[in-house]
Amino acid sequence: MVRHAVCLDEVQVLRIRKLAAERGTSVSAVVRDAVDKHFARLDALGRSLAACGRFRSGTGDVAARHDEYFVDSIMDQADAAARRQRAAASFVRPLRYTP
Repeated sequence: MVRHAVCLDEVQVLRIRKLAAERGTSVSAVVRDAVDKHFARLDALGRSLAACGRFRSGTGDVAARHDEYFVDSIMDQADAAARRQRAAASFVRPLRYTP
């Protein structure tokens, strides 16, 4: 690890110390955790933004009709689940008891 001095105001220092005490860790561990979480959010945001516009739906009105498309997809999933249940039920055959 590399030592690095950081200037914080009094409120920030008090909040970090309180959090460290609650967690039972050091102030340094709280700061490292906060930095790691910050960069993880930035990485996730970067991946999300990189995906924007990379795929084509084949329709030109997704932004205007998003809600309709969403409801349609949910209904399609529900219909598919019902079909799977019916198909599974058709495979169930009564057992015959032969002594």
